[in-house]
Amino acid sequence: MIRRLLSTLFFFALIPLGAPALATQAGSVYSDKHYDEPYSNVDKSCGFPWKISGHASGHQVIYNVPGSHRQAYLLHDHYRWHETWTNLDNGKKAYAHGHGYFRELSAEHVKGDLWRFLTVDEGVPFAVENARHQPVLSDAGRITLRALFDTLGDHQPGGELKNLYVIDEKGHFPTYPDFDFCKLARRLLQ
Repeated sequence: MIRRLLSTLFFFALIPLGAPALATQAGSVYSDKHYDEPYSNVDKSCGFPWKISGHASGHQVIYNVPGSHRQAYLLHDHYRWHETWTNLDNGKKAYAHGHGYFRELSAEHVKGDLWRFLTVDEGVPFAVENARHQPVLSDAGRITLRALFDTLGDHQPGGELKNLYVIDEKGHFPTYPDFDFCKLARRLLQ
């Protein structure tokens, strides 16, 4: 989980074509839960095997989008996470962490299975430290994003991110909208 934002952006489903074109506020609560989850995986996409081991915790509330017949949702997530990155070939390590408040504020039907979401993430959603725990990179402040998703028409939460635009930035967000995470991983771990 290199980017908590991208994983949380997938908590919505298909809204029927008969629904209102824009939902600007959250409706009834669909789900309200606290989570506390360890995770681990090996990534080989950067040209070398590196293990990502971490832990995510927080409080997540998912709201029904009014008029969507309980098929579209807006996620609010108070989150905290931390990771250890380890190069499996040489044992070098780096650390990543984040905490903040992520909110999907509105959902707008574009056409077919395409939906546009207005999202705010504030706090320190992403920070990286080298092996000596010295800061290397950090996103911090409040960022407002517009995301276009294809919900795939499967009536399931999730979908495919088509594009992501920064609308407003208060603070410092060097990893938005595009960032070469492999370049950073290679610099710290090889």
